[in-house]
Amino acid sequence: MPIDNVHDKFFKESFSRKETVKGLIQELFPVDLRDKINLESLELTNNSFTDETLNEHFADLVYLCEYRGKKTIRISFLFEHKSYQEQHPHLQLLRYILNALEQDKKEKRPLTLTIPIVIYHGKKAWKYESLSQYFKGVDPTLNQFIPNFDYLLYDISRFSDTEIVSFKNRFLALSLLLLKNSRLKKYLSIIEESLIELMRDIENQGDMNYITSVFVYTLFTNPDLNKQEIVSIFRKVSPKTEQTTMTVGESMIKEGRLEGKLEGMALFIKGMLKMGMDAPTIASSFGLSNKEVKEVVDKIQKGLL
Repeated sequence: MPIDNVHDKFFKESFSRKETVKGLIQELFPVDLRDKINLESLELTNNSFTDETLNEHFADLVYLCEYRGKKTIRISFLFEHKSYQEQHPHLQLLRYILNALEQDKKEKRPLTLTIPIVIYHGKKAWKYESLSQYFKGVDPTLNQFIPNFDYLLYDISRFSDTEIVSFKNRFLALSLLLLKNSRLKKYLSIIEESLIELMRDIENQGDMNYITSVFVYTLFTNPDLNKQEIVSIFRKVSPKTEQTTMTVGESMIKEGRLEGKLEGMALFIKGMLKMGMDAPTIASSFGLSNKEVKEVVDKIQKGLL
């Protein structure tokens, strides 16, 4: 699985949770905008307004909500999965907004205003410019012909780990902490103390599914840590978290075997190989035959999987 897809999947799993989105709005939105949004009316839709070109830039999640108690607006969370910023992001966003309006028109519903939220986790800080700044030196008489819209930007790299961990919404805090640090080598060991604190808080809220998502994400974004190092960190959270995460790999393998998805097995085995496990260790750890694992490993090494 390409690494960008891993980030996209984790972003969607995190921000598909209404509580995570509520937390972001409550803690990071401009106050005058936040106070006019009915958080209880937030509704995740099945819509996506990315096209073939936009898919190179964004993964998106679309919510509808009430604004000032009556007007329905669209809030689109756009995850910029490139490690660098495009020169003119308004152009991608304008395309996205037009796609959304075209869909409104096609389905014969009132045109709905879209608030684009860009979440970025690249290495370099995002340089913000308004759309009008693209046209430097333009005669003021021509300003009326420049499209005029804005977006909210959350450049995760500009938040310190301490700021992120201080967020009251623990799902938001853990999501942003992982996304921010995920491009660093051995990042899991760097944020170990904060990670354990946040996972304990989430476990106390009874959401072991999210703990599982975090574990899977860290498996595929920590190639520089071996299995023992990763497992030892999750073991420190609690016996319940240790038990949950230790069965994840076995479940992934079984799902792939039962459904005949060799690619699914290969995806997991690739992750185990990157963490320093050899074929016999993978086989004994997850109830597979040595022959079965060796066949998959051989195909991986030959580039067939």
